[in-house]
Amino acid sequence: MKLKTANKTVMFYGNVLRVNIHAKWIAVDENGEMSAFEDEPYIPHNQEVWESGSAGIWSLESYMELEGDNWKETLAYCPQDQSWMIVAVGKIHAAHSLHGEIEFYKAMHSIINDIADIIRSKSVNCSVRETFNALMKHAAPPCLQASPVVGLLRDNLFSNSKDPESRIVKDYYGLDVIVPGWARWIAMNCNGSVMAFEVQPDITPWDIWGSVIHGKSGASTQVAWRDETTSNTNWKDSLREVRL
Repeated sequence: MKLKTANKTVMFYGNVLRVNIHAKWIAVDENGEMSAFEDEPYIPHNQEVWESGSAGIWSLESYMELEGDNWKETLAYCPQDQSWMIVAVGKIHAAHSLHGEIEFYKAMHSIINDIADIIRSKSVNCSVRETFNALMKHAAPPCLQASPVVGLLRDNLFSNSKDPESRIVKDYYGLDVIVPGWARWIAMNCNGSVMAFEVQPDITPWDIWGSVIHGKSGASTQVAWRDETTSNTNWKDSLREVRL
């Protein structure tokens, strides 16, 4: 016998999860409850949970200890199986064990090249930088994140990039906002969350700014919060192009 429901493996803050194959987003409510979503979820006004206008919502029947982290910043994008992250972390560990050994210099760099190729191949629905950041955030333990090997991997992936690590959007509704170097657009949702986008977003049927829902490729991430008085009044007109 075999399972009738198709699942996939995803990494979430160091945890290996099995979720429905159609799930593309994972988030944690204020009480720590974890859920997976087919469409990008949002936080309704004055609510303490993530919701989605889609029927594709799955309770993971698990709880996270937030340990002081902001539950509103736990939203993670996982459009595909992430078993590759486990393989990539194993390779980072192998390269780390060879670092500093002159006789294994070529072997170490060969492994780093393999990891870089894996990251590039998995960057189908988002940017290479977004994929790399997700690997570091959700799969790599702190001891490896601080490894010189990760610095070499970063150089391999981004040494030829024309984008800086970050840019500053001046006076965005009274706030200077730091956005990733790949960001080309910035917009504010009605709940006050300020989002940076790689491609131009639209207002979705669920009254949030988004690009993935409409089939556009590109990364997105939350970069700031504004008060609800400001967001309720201005969010529909808040889309701004990031000056390069």
